[in-house]
Amino acid sequence: GMVATAHPLATEAALEMLKSGGNAIDAAVAAAFTIGVVEPDGSGLGGGGGMVVFIKETGESYFINYYGRSSENALSLDFRSKRDARTAKAIGVPGTVGGLTLAHKKFGSLPLSKIMEPAIRYAENGFEIDGTLAGLILDNIETVSIDPATAATFTDDGFPKMEGDIIVQKELA
Repeated sequence: GMVATAHPLATEAALEMLKSGGNAIDAAVAAAFTIGVVEPDGSGLGGGGGMVVFIKETGESYFINYYGRSSENALSLDFRSKRDARTAKAIGVPGTVGGLTLAHKKFGSLPLSKIMEPAIRYAENGFEIDGTLAGLILDNIETVSIDPATAATFTDDGFPKMEGDIIVQKELA
């Protein structure tokens, strides 16, 4: 098998599933949950996406749509992007967890607990910050520092965590 992701630890998670006898869906789901931990700036449980699955034996293709959805009351909210972009009115209902677990249920072969192990491990024990994430933390330190929980994750005594520092996210684990 072959795996390519945006982060080496997500790639390792996918390879771990393949080496454990899992299939491509097991690897993809493990990688997606792991990248949500190790690349918090671009991925995570609060997002959404889509997955195309091709079953070689049958020649069938499937698309799992797990992009975020708006509230069923969205039209009554009088949403205006310039005014409301940073308010609760702009929040969609995330689809990542539902979509990935649906893909696993329909097409995976390993237990979900096994697939989740790498993501849980990196959240619980931590992972080393790479240069990209360190730069994003530094560039956004004012925003990161507003929320105490976010500040506790991405700063040390009010200073931005830097490349090589460890991020631990026990509650996410």
